[in-house]
Amino acid sequence: MLQRVKGLYLLLFFCWVFSNATMLVAQSTTIYRPSAYSGGRYINPAYAYDGISSTYSYANESNNLGANEYWYGFSAVLGTPSSVKLKITSSVGGSTGATALLAYSTDGGVNWTYIYSGVHTRSQQTDDVVLSNSQDLTKVRVEAQVYAPITTGIQQNIYEIWIEVTE
Repeated sequence: MLQRVKGLYLLLFFCWVFSNATMLVAQSTTIYRPSAYSGGRYINPAYAYDGISSTYSYANESNNLGANEYWYGFSAVLGTPSSVKLKITSSVGGSTGATALLAYSTDGGVNWTYIYSGVHTRSQQTDDVVLSNSQDLTKVRVEAQVYAPITTGIQQNIYEIWIEVTE
């Protein structure tokens, strides 16, 4: 009899565990990087997507000069994302009056959203932009730009650009 009671309690325990269990599904994160650039005045633009956090693309301008660069060419997502984040690591150092901006577009470059604009100093940091889970990555563009009026100077470093897609 005692054996049957123990068996019944064991059976009830397992029924409770399975009825209250939550299914755990492993998520995977895929990194997408740009594959192309244009603009021409940033040095080593491919360093902005080489996957090495210590290398960078940069523009160093002074005396009434400016520069800009665009990065694009992300591949399309194959699965169904639960999270899409654009990430960009950059820094800026320059004189008062000189400016840098960092922006992104989700529609192929028609409209732009500034991550920062009009700054002359900014410590190295990674900006994290949440995009729509249905975002077409082939339409994502990133722009960096600097301008230095006469008697000023500025350098903007773009260390890495990537999109993290969690499925």
